[in-house]
Amino acid sequence: MFIKALLIGIFYWISKWAIGYTFGVRWSNLPMVMAPVIGLIMGDVKTAVIMGAFIQAVYLGLVSGLGGVVTVDKSLATCIAIPIAIQAGLAPEMAVTLAVPFGLLGTITNNIYKIYASWLTHKADTAAEEGDAKKIRMLHYWGAAIGWLPLALIPVTIIVYAGPDLIANLLAAIPDSVVNGLGVVGGLLPALGFAMTIRVIGRKQFLPFFFLGFFVIKYFSLSTIGASIFGIILAITYVQLMGGRTDVEAS
Repeated sequence: MFIKALLIGIFYWISKWAIGYTFGVRWSNLPMVMAPVIGLIMGDVKTAVIMGAFIQAVYLGLVSGLGGVVTVDKSLATCIAIPIAIQAGLAPEMAVTLAVPFGLLGTITNNIYKIYASWLTHKADTAAEEGDAKKIRMLHYWGAAIGWLPLALIPVTIIVYAGPDLIANLLAAIPDSVVNGLGVVGGLLPALGFAMTIRVIGRKQFLPFFFLGFFVIKYFSLSTIGASIFGIILAITYVQLMGGRTDVEAS
């Protein structure tokens, strides 16, 4: 199990390293993208993807990282909650309740790293004044890797390795009513994510499409691929009916 925990720690470390920056930042903030990899490591891709979908739904309407402010660490929530939940045999709803506090905890490590990054920036400024492009590249690639090593790889490896026993003992000590309550809360959190998405959309004329998609899937049992195809067709049709306009004013 230690090897699996180490591999997940390395995976989280690489996600925070964000090689290539833009590409790295995008995938490292998507639980649904990280979940299959974690599933491969843990040997249960199906369960990992289901849990990743639950976690993704919680953060669906949350915008993080604007202006460099990290309000939640989705990758930390994913890399800790999913492997621990799989090992402990927890339901996806319980995995969500694990993910939320760890996602908030990740803001602390991100802020600690920024202190280190500010020092790196001054070093890069000095290298720029000296015209040393090689040193700037070294600070960019390896400076970030070294900085995240003690903040990402080591703690995640330890938590994932020791976590299942701790969680199992904790759940055994908690009354069943409380555990059931946590499960209910975990089931409601994805709904909260969808509600935040509606709030972010902020355009009343688009809400009928949202509810249309929900009820079509609910009552006609469409697959995700089928729903995506119909959604694309509706979107194209709507744009054509609007005369190709993409700057529809919010109501």
